[in-house]
Amino acid sequence: MADLIKEANWLRFYYTSDDAVKDKDLLKDQAHIKTSQKVSTLMTVPFFFQIWQLSLVSHPDSIQLYRKVRSLKAATFFGAVAFGSYELLNMRKQWTYYDRFYPEPTELQKTLQREAMMFKEHNYQTSSVEDKLRKLEDPNLRLIYSQMYQLPPQKYADPDNNVNAPDHKEHDQSL
Repeated sequence: MADLIKEANWLRFYYTSDDAVKDKDLLKDQAHIKTSQKVSTLMTVPFFFQIWQLSLVSHPDSIQLYRKVRSLKAATFFGAVAFGSYELLNMRKQWTYYDRFYPEPTELQKTLQREAMMFKEHNYQTSSVEDKLRKLEDPNLRLIYSQMYQLPPQKYADPDNNVNAPDHKEHDQSL
């Protein structure tokens, strides 16, 4: 029992639930979808100017309008790229936060998950109470089981009777 208590702090520090890991993946996907929608919305304005510029290509009388649309297209494109990179940096910051807040599964979790899948694949059946009782009817097994929960024999159960105790002092005979 004492060994399990020692491991409790280790488990508290290194164990994360599977739900937390699923939440992290879900939150990362939502952040990516949100960022991609924002960036695609930003790119619609340069796309509109590109189509307008293509419609003005074969008209020599509208060369001034063509140049204005080309400059507006370039300005909106660079603005969209700047805002898109800003949104990308915000998404990366969110992902870093999610990675810190929801850590990856530990080795313990991975092995427990693997073992659970193996039990599921092999259709593991627990032994019944009758089978367990039949195992305890074996006299050798009963002896081992009783010895497991027995304290070893102590030479000096009462520490006052131990003459070789490290803090044992001779009585003063002068009194």
